[in-house]
Amino acid sequence: ETLLKLKHHLKDTSNRLSSWNATVDSNCCHWVGVLCNNITLHLNTEPSFFHEDVFNQQTYEDYSRSVFSREINPCLVDLKYLNYLDFSGNHFGNMPIPSFIATMTSLTHLNLSYAGFDGNIPPQIGNLSNLFYLDLGSNYLFAENIDWVSSLSKLRYLDLSGMFLRTPGIGNIPSHIGNLSNLVYLHLQSYSMFPQNLHCLSSLSKLEHLGLGGIILQNRTEMNKRVN
Repeated sequence: ETLLKLKHHLKDTSNRLSSWNATVDSNCCHWVGVLCNNITLHLNTEPSFFHEDVFNQQTYEDYSRSVFSREINPCLVDLKYLNYLDFSGNHFGNMPIPSFIATMTSLTHLNLSYAGFDGNIPPQIGNLSNLFYLDLGSNYLFAENIDWVSSLSKLRYLDLSGMFLRTPGIGNIPSHIGNLSNLVYLHLQSYSMFPQNLHCLSSLSKLEHLGLGGIILQNRTEMNKRVN
């Protein structure tokens, strides 16, 4: 019932959710984008047209027809054991990230990248303490600060690329990022962050990818030179 409510509020131009039909198949585990063994909801669209080397009008039109848009219904909170939520590559019309997502504390994987979200990042996302993976990159998002990230101690992957920090003069990396000892991937490239204090990342011994204020490093030796 929850998934059917979600479908009802999504605009699905290409009818990708045609299998979501309880009359035809009452077992939702057989529906496209739903994996019951990992309690996964995977409704992403590959945003390939964003890459200049493959961009053309036909690619864009194909993408536009395949994306989900309109509204993400709050009924999602009824999925109490949902671990994996992926709405990446869609276009939700510059709406803000729904605040109710921050109450879905069972999530270990949240991907809302390239999804057309706009507005403030809800700091309550810091309540999702079970997250291993968080990608909010390539939207139109703002934040007063990212102090809330300090609560996500299990994170292995963090991408907030493209966000705009509102606080004047804030450019350095919050020191608490250095306490996220499980991070393997960190991407904080921001229109307002050109950090100088890379030394605060020296404790991130597992880090393999670093993207910060125009700096992208994927080599541990180069990272050590920068952050130490």
